[in-house]
Amino acid sequence: MVRDPLVFAEVVHAYVPLEVVGRFHVFRRRAQAEPVAMSYWRERLGPNVDVGRLASVSSFGAGQNAGLTDCGDLLEVVMPLGGSGPVVISMAVDGLPFSVTFTPVPDEGVYSLLLDRVWFWDVAKRTNASRALLQTAPKTAQAQLRSVTLKEGVLY
Repeated sequence: MVRDPLVFAEVVHAYVPLEVVGRFHVFRRRAQAEPVAMSYWRERLGPNVDVGRLASVSSFGAGQNAGLTDCGDLLEVVMPLGGSGPVVISMAVDGLPFSVTFTPVPDEGVYSLLLDRVWFWDVAKRTNASRALLQTAPKTAQAQLRSVTLKEGVLY
């Protein structure tokens, strides 16, 4: 989900479960007016996406704002230096609880993650479903959303 986020988001957006045959799940294309099977995919893929240290090396950093072209949702997290342990950002997406987790890096206090590369956020955005940040852990971390211009050929 982290290495191939565009593939996962496209499959979740385009397919719904049809039946289970033994240990195989069979899908069909989702009709345009049909809702995304978000609960099914949440159960299969899990409610949390752990991006490891990816948030510390994002190409989408401070000072970039969205222009008139394609815009992405950038999660920015600021936290005191010296924090350890995972950082968890809880979210509500299409009425379901989800989260993104990352590992802080020593001597770094600002982290960025393009949420358009997180399967559940991207699918909700594409279908105009509700999405919101809820809380952060540890509580000393502060999270906000900002629109940025997507860069062609840049994943994160």
